[in-house]
Amino acid sequence: MINKIQGVVLSLVLLLSGCTIVDSSSIVIGNTRQQTNIDDIRLYRTAPTSYEEIAMISASAGHDFKSDGALVNEAMEQLKKEAAKVGANAVLLTEIRERSGTVTMYRNISSNADSNNFGVATSGDRYTRVKGIAIFVKK
Repeated sequence: MINKIQGVVLSLVLLLSGCTIVDSSSIVIGNTRQQTNIDDIRLYRTAPTSYEEIAMISASAGHDFKSDGALVNEAMEQLKKEAAKVGANAVLLTEIRERSGTVTMYRNISSNADSNNFGVATSGDRYTRVKGIAIFVKK
């Protein structure tokens, strides 16, 4: 049988190790191709000399307790998955947005409204959103 302390510890471990929330989407603007391998997708910050645009793509990753770097990596993986789905071999990055913040809330924890007995709750709010153009680079 689990006692109260073990229950609290277990709950905390489950909360902190929770899944990253990821999402992605694409809007086709060119000719799609056969799906490609995610490991073959290259990332560009400036446009290569010769390419075809296939789709506008976006992805996001969020988690209250993961590092910003981990969220960027997960968002980029999702972006590459979207590019692979439409047959791209590269992504031209257009936007990277990060939010790393902590929200602290104070509330009266007494049933007496006139009481000055306040509690503090802190919650992280981290996410990364990335956007790009799925492209096919001609070799």
